[in-house]
Amino acid sequence: MSIIESLIEQFEKGKNPKDLIKEGYKKSTVYEAYRRYRAREEAKRTPVVQVFKRLEEGKTLPRIVIETGLDPEEVKKLYEKWLELKKIDINQPTVLKEVEELKEKINKLTKKIEELTKNINSRKFKAILSTFRVVKCPTCNIEFALPRSVALGANVACTRGHRFNLQKEHIIVE
Repeated sequence: MSIIESLIEQFEKGKNPKDLIKEGYKKSTVYEAYRRYRAREEAKRTPVVQVFKRLEEGKTLPRIVIETGLDPEEVKKLYEKWLELKKIDINQPTVLKEVEELKEKINKLTKKIEELTKNINSRKFKAILSTFRVVKCPTCNIEFALPRSVALGANVACTRGHRFNLQKEHIIVE
């Protein structure tokens, strides 16, 4: 490791240039290392890093715009670049292997589901289903099952906790 790199490590640990000069390092070397350290720190705060970091965290584009204060068009361009890089990552051998393993697991689960559904008495199943209706939340548009015994006008909550009065237009499947 070079002297510059070791000085940069010292800055990362919280030391300042004056401390390092007192320890016997050349002033010009210390300040060159400090300049590089500051440039690295600044680079960490650049829009690309900010946006990519948030995308990796799973945040939405509008949320990223709000948090960073960046122009939506710039965030959109960075998102497209991020997707492009992710596509390259997907084509790596380790990722392709993981995709194949996931496909195998899905196939096994599908077979198990098929086996289980074969054993279900269709009359009983239809009878159970007939006691429910499918409702769509007007706030988040999530669809969920609701017992038929719940009357129109009743105050209900979707699975995400949004409350609303049940109306005919909320019912998807009667």
